[in-house]
Formats: sequence, C-alpha cells, structure tokens
Amino acid sequence: YNGRLDGAKVRELAGAFFEPRRILEAFVCGPGDDGGQAKAALQALGMPAERIHVEHFAVAGEAVAESDSPAAERAPRAGMAEVGVTLDGRRRSFPMALDADTVLDAAERAGIELPFSCRSGVCSTCRTKVVRGKVRMEHNYALEAWELEQGYVLACQSRCLTPQLELDYDER
Repeated sequence: YNGRLDGAKVRELAGAFFEPRRILEAFVCGPGDDGGQAKAALQALGMPAERIHVEHFAVAGEAVAESDSPAAERAPRAGMAEVGVTLDGRRRSFPMALDADTVLDAAERAGIELPFSCRSGVCSTCRTKVVRGKVRMEHNYALEAWELEQGYVLACQSRCLTPQLELDYDER
C-alpha cells in the first residue's frame, strides 16, 4: 500500500486483513489529521479509543488546529506573567509576556533549561502539568484527551494567559 492512511483506507484494510475488535493496541502516525481519521475509523469498527494511540507530525508551515484543552483558553494580549516551574524537585521562576512567546522560549531566554525535543507539539518531551493559571496551546499532536483533561500541556506550544502560571514537570 502507498499513500496516506486515512479513514477510508483503514476501513478497506480492515475488511481485507484484520478485525479491529481483536487488536490489543493500535499505533498510528501521520501528517495533518490522517491519524485522527484512522482513529475514528478504528473506533467506528469497534476498537476502544483507549487502545488507539495517535502520533501526528506537522510539515513546516502546515496549519494545525488549536487545542481544545480546558487549560487552553484565550485571554487578553497585554501585560506580563510570572511563571514558576518545578523540575527535578527544584522550583525556578521567570517573567514572560502574556500570550506572546511560548513558555519554552521564555524559559530559555531567562537561562532556564526545560526538557524539549521537537518544538512542534509532536514528541511530548516538554509535557508538563498546569498547577495554577492558564495557557493556550498552538499545536497538540502528542497529548491524549485524558492528559488535556488533567491539565497537561506542551511547553513548546503553550502561551501564558494569566499573570501567574505554575507548571510541574515532576507530576506524571
């Protein structure tokens, strides 16, 4: 098979080669929304959502939908924020402009090293939990729905929306 693994292709392959209800885990990786379409098709064919893992990647310049995380709400673009970060049992803080740079970029500018790898919302190396405050994530191709519901975000994609923000990298 050549091409993208969209919902139609998943249904076609399932009809010919496998029964989704009998698969223990499914791992899908692809650009744009291909993974989301494949996941939806597998679910429609009877595979439970919690057994389907999707990893997305974005091509440079590709538009990606904003996160629907409860922690990703909009706020005014004025003023400054104080960000506190707990990493490896150590708390550090730094200032950043509200809804401007990402938390990762602001931390680096302040001389604070935070975990990261891809900088595009794909790998989840920069995953952290919002303990206080709110952020808006630009892209999210790494976190599952349950992680978003529990307040986890990607620092490389998160812009601070509140004057106080507390992040905890140690809480897993």
